[in-house]
Amino acid sequence: MKKVVIIMICILIIIPIMYIFLLKEDKVPILTYHNIVKGNISDDSVDISKKKFEKQIRYLHNHGYKSMSMDEFYKWKRHKRHSRKKNVLITFDDGWDSFYNEALPILEKYNMKAAIFVIWGSSEASSLKKNHYLTLEEINDIRKNHPNIDVLSHSYGLHFKNEAKSNDYNLYKSDMERVKKVSKKDIKYYAYPYGYRNKNYIKALKDSNYKLAFTFGPYDFASFSDNDYEIPRIGVYESTDDTKLKLKLFLEM
Repeated sequence: MKKVVIIMICILIIIPIMYIFLLKEDKVPILTYHNIVKGNISDDSVDISKKKFEKQIRYLHNHGYKSMSMDEFYKWKRHKRHSRKKNVLITFDDGWDSFYNEALPILEKYNMKAAIFVIWGSSEASSLKKNHYLTLEEINDIRKNHPNIDVLSHSYGLHFKNEAKSNDYNLYKSDMERVKKVSKKDIKYYAYPYGYRNKNYIKALKDSNYKLAFTFGPYDFASFSDNDYEIPRIGVYESTDDTKLKLKLFLEM
């Protein structure tokens, strides 16, 4: 009788382990931040306070999460290699200058990699007359002196709902050509403004040799089975409940 009980206990222990390491699909949470601010934030804002941002990055670091570069994420997805690690991809949308002043020092403090999707037209304008976006000079400094940060594309000037939803292949394609001219790089990764995408948008990305494109939502983990041009991300804001976010990370890993 004791042997039967021991065998049953062993089975109950082994099956969950087999599920996690052999059967469960490997997934990666892609966290999406926007502006990092010091002041008060409204409940409906996509911004996050510097204090809360650092608290979340510290949590990831202290609990053994490995931040990925975009190329590392691409290799993981393309080759479908189960990592057996708690990987995370940290992304930022729009290219706010708070990334340079607030987020970057925190990321480097905890040795975390990240990717920033820049609205290149806004950064070009900021270089002529400083606004709230990264200047091209700051972007060049990030590329030169901060190798753990990938500077990518959030379009040149499609961050307007009508343009993003236009379904105009030529508009999308010409915008991507402008990104190449201003960025002076052949960028391979893209985040859709507002998450809007359609067949012509995806075709323009493919024709412009982009490898991956990211949505804004549906707030799920990225997996091997995702379309390369519709990879989901998880938005993180000041209103995001830390406990719920930690629970989601735990349950999906």
